[in-house]
Amino acid sequence: MELIKEAKNLWALRDSIKAEISKNRRSRDTTKWIAEVEMKESEVSELKNKYHNRKNHTWGFRFRIDLSKNMAMECKQIHSLWEAGIRLRGEFDAELPDPVIGIPAPRMEHNSSRHKVVEELVNSLDDAEISSIGIWGIVGIGKTAIRQNLNNHKGIAKMFGMVIWVTVSKVWSLGSLQHQIMRRLKLNVGSSEIENAEIISEELKEKKCLILFDDVCHYIELVRIIGVVHDNQKCKVVLASRDQGLCKEMDVDEIINVKPLSNAEAFDMFKGIVGKHIYSPRIKPMAELVLRECGGLPLLIDKLAKAFRRMRGDIQLWKGGRGSLRNWMNMEGMDEVLEVLKFCYECLDSDAKKDCFLYSALYPEEREIYVHYLLECWRVEGFIDDGQLVLKHHLDFSLLESSGNRKSVKMNKVLRKMALKLLSRTEDSKFLAKPREGLHKPPNPEEWKQVSRISLMDNELSSLPETLDCCDLLTFLLQKSKNLISIPELFFTSMRNLRVLDLHGTGIRSLPSSLRSLICLKGLYLNSCINLVELPTDIDGLKQLEVLDIWGTRLSLFQIRSLTCSKLLRISLSNFAMRSQTQNQSETVSSFVSLEDFSVDIDSSLQWWEGIGNLIVVEVAALKKLTSL
Repeated sequence: MELIKEAKNLWALRDSIKAEISKNRRSRDTTKWIAEVEMKESEVSELKNKYHNRKNHTWGFRFRIDLSKNMAMECKQIHSLWEAGIRLRGEFDAELPDPVIGIPAPRMEHNSSRHKVVEELVNSLDDAEISSIGIWGIVGIGKTAIRQNLNNHKGIAKMFGMVIWVTVSKVWSLGSLQHQIMRRLKLNVGSSEIENAEIISEELKEKKCLILFDDVCHYIELVRIIGVVHDNQKCKVVLASRDQGLCKEMDVDEIINVKPLSNAEAFDMFKGIVGKHIYSPRIKPMAELVLRECGGLPLLIDKLAKAFRRMRGDIQLWKGGRGSLRNWMNMEGMDEVLEVLKFCYECLDSDAKKDCFLYSALYPEEREIYVHYLLECWRVEGFIDDGQLVLKHHLDFSLLESSGNRKSVKMNKVLRKMALKLLSRTEDSKFLAKPREGLHKPPNPEEWKQVSRISLMDNELSSLPETLDCCDLLTFLLQKSKNLISIPELFFTSMRNLRVLDLHGTGIRSLPSSLRSLICLKGLYLNSCINLVELPTDIDGLKQLEVLDIWGTRLSLFQIRSLTCSKLLRISLSNFAMRSQTQNQSETVSSFVSLEDFSVDIDSSLQWWEGIGNLIVVEVAALKKLTSL
């Protein structure tokens, strides 16, 4: 019987998919398909019984015709389910995690000290008696570069079926580390850390896996993250830390100390960046003296070489550069590294470049900052009108690092510490920068006084002080504070000089009446405040406002009708409100006569979009200054 044949094929496919795709990796579509197949199995069983019992009953001719039709329909549905299952299995095969994901890594000369460390790691990982290795050394010594080259090593790809890179941030949790691993393995996240550990352990128990932990600063209980690792000799771990004692505390099987570059290696690295000018008889001796002051730290050599590269063959610039550098070489340990890096900052040839560099220290270390957002902030802060050239300069000199997609940048943690150290010594530009530090309470009110820029973003704050003395404040970054649902009414009263206020991604439902005090405000970011429904009615005093982002909020255009001075406006289609208000909402657009950049996030699936779309087009066409849409 054709129905039974098709059904057996479907049941076999169902059993194969259940065996191949663990429940921890099944997509919603796959889970739904399995449920539909099992429901169909019950239906087929019932039809099968009716078919076999048809001779034992006196059912009429009509019943038998209906039975035949039902069986034909079931056969067709079963075949459709079988085809859907084949597609799902194909999609699953395409979505399996790559065994190794290549990472951009600095080239290492064969037989150099760094190359030898990589080879030593490869040999140790091939030893059945070694399951965990710790590498340690001072900041800037090249631990990350070593692990990047290890990740990309051909021998590692042959040795392990899966290589996982895990970044350990300053504020971390077991859950955050587990989520990195589970994203890499394309696993569904469980409901608890215990369940996640079980899921990861189950996934890795039959795999030869290498996990690379980057920049470990605190003790990590690996068993709680990935299950019982020591019982699985196929799963191995390499961790990097600045602290040798931490490696011992974590009971690794082998510890490798990464030492500074030799003079010869340092010179080779330096000349590879500076170029042919280093071979000048008058410049080479000075280059060697500069390298002595770098202490063999690759990070410093890289930064300084890029700073000296622009001096080309000018002997006077080389002399002045070396003299400036020497003034900062009078401290030990981390302070020495930070002070040396100050030289790179001093090489910036304009106040605008320096201000833009220091501004980037407001964001968490090694965390990505969207380029368009950073450039907007630089502009409204008054640093520079077009920041593209400054950004390119900072990227060229590694003061900022570009992400792979070029849409975001980040600041090296050492450079950020240096920037904050510089700021701590200035009287006219003090920063209160505590982003992503796990704060549950706001800093002491005394810390807010005489501060020009504050960053408390991405913390666990649920409240703010009622009032503050912040008359010098220019920048206040509070974004991603999801636990913050309200702001005290008088909170902004003293911030009359504030230029940038970023509250995006907070849980606020409204803004206080003291918002009207921000008469110098130029950038207001409220995007992704999904609960925000209300603004103060008397905010027409914000006449300096240039950038307004209400994307993803529940605000209507009618509520911001008095902010027509804005030059850049980002909204969602939902900000046009319901159909009953569409006419009024669309007509509000043309009142923003100063708009140069207008962005609307359109969801064409909304049924009322067709009714309002043409109205919006007409309104936008009336904006005479618009240059970007």
